[in-house]
Formats: sequence, structure tokens, C-alpha cells
Amino acid sequence: IKDLAWLSLFVGDDTEIGGSLAANVQARSRPDGTWLTSGTVTGQNIRVVRIDDGVRLVDGTLRAHMEGDRFIIDGLSFPAVRRAIPKEWRTEEWTRANPEAQGGSLTLSGYWDLSEMGGNVAIDLHRYPIMQRSDRFAMVSGQVKVAMPSEKIDITGKVMVDAGWVDLDMLSSVPTVDSDVVVVRGGQAPAAPASNTDLSLDIDIDLGPRFYITGYGVDSGLVGQLRIVMAEGKLQGYGALRTRGGSVSA
Repeated sequence: IKDLAWLSLFVGDDTEIGGSLAANVQARSRPDGTWLTSGTVTGQNIRVVRIDDGVRLVDGTLRAHMEGDRFIIDGLSFPAVRRAIPKEWRTEEWTRANPEAQGGSLTLSGYWDLSEMGGNVAIDLHRYPIMQRSDRFAMVSGQVKVAMPSEKIDITGKVMVDAGWVDLDMLSSVPTVDSDVVVVRGGQAPAAPASNTDLSLDIDIDLGPRFYITGYGVDSGLVGQLRIVMAEGKLQGYGALRTRGGSVSA
């Protein structure tokens, strides 16, 4: 497959997918519904980009193979590439010039079971700029595990922010309504839920020593730990944050 750009048709205009795959795979179905497979799959120049969210996975390489009824990802790796320059000077300088900020990567490994339609994935992050926008930036290290049994996704992990920044001024440009407000335009019925998939989330986040907030007159470091949990559709956060070396202009 020379170009994966056609996959963007299935994920919407806000997501760009690209790259190329080469596969040599043999597959045979069994009477009991399982599969007997073998072969290899490789990929080059893989990219997944969501500009609005600041997600820029580029220059990826894939090593995978088929075994029994499983598609096994030996490694899907993306090098750390800084594509968007943060406007906050400390974050920009550290991510550009400090040797500790170089050589990052994001590596994904795991499997997908063709018979049970489920699998497990481990995502290893090392100084990877997972969010890149001019008004927000996050370079993180850690591991996230994703378990995907049928119609369910369980996400757990622990990450530390190597460098991060949020511009609070962006909040003034984002209109919001209360969660109990449903907008129904003339002739339209309320939209049905997009998916019946049950999502659970349990992530520990350490903001590290280089996380900054600016805007609304605030210029401060922010340190502390958070635990983000989602269960039964309810998102909650636990932890304690404190400012460090900050100032407020009023």
C-alpha cells in the first residue's frame, strides 16, 4: 500500500493519516471461526496529525507480523520532532537547546486478536512532544497501557511532564455551554451517542519541574501530581498542585 492517506476518510477531516505499508501475509479461516495467519508487515513515513489538538506523530516506522489469529505489533515508533514552536520562552529554549530534551521517541507495541476482536497495547514515551501548539505544549515520558476487550477500552498509565506550558488566554476564545445544555436545530433530532464503547481511564501525571502557566496576568511554574480517572462516563481528577516562583500583574 503506497499511501495511507485514504484512511482519513474514516476518521474525519480533522485527522491526517499517511505513510506506506508493505505486507507479505497469508491467512486462512478455520471452521471454528478462528484464523491461521503468518507473514510480516512493515511501514515507513507513517504520520498521524491532528493540528487542532496539537498531535503530530510523524516519520513513523512499523514492524509487525501475523501469528496464529493475532496481528502482533513488534514496534510502531515515532521520533520526537518539534513541529510547532511554543511562544513561552523557557519552554521554547529548553526543548530546542537542552541536551536532555533531545532524542525522544514514542513506541507502541502489542497485539490485536482477530477472533476475539480485542487486544492490548503498550505505549512508551521518552521525552516526546505529545502536544504541540503555539498556545500549549507538553513533552512527556512514561508508559500508558491500553486494554481493548470487546466494546471496552481500559487506559492506565503513569507519565511525567518533562516540559510543558499552557497559555490561559486561550480560554477567553473558547465558547462553552453547561453540560446539561443540548442544542437542537430546527428539523433536527438530538444526536445519538457516537459509540457504545465503554471507556475507563486511570492515569497518574507528575507535572515535573518545568511546567508553566501564563496569561491573564499570571506567569508561574506549576508543580504537583494528579490522578485522572474516568469510570462510568464520569471524569474526575485527584491531587494537589501549587505554584512556584510565580507573579501576577494586576
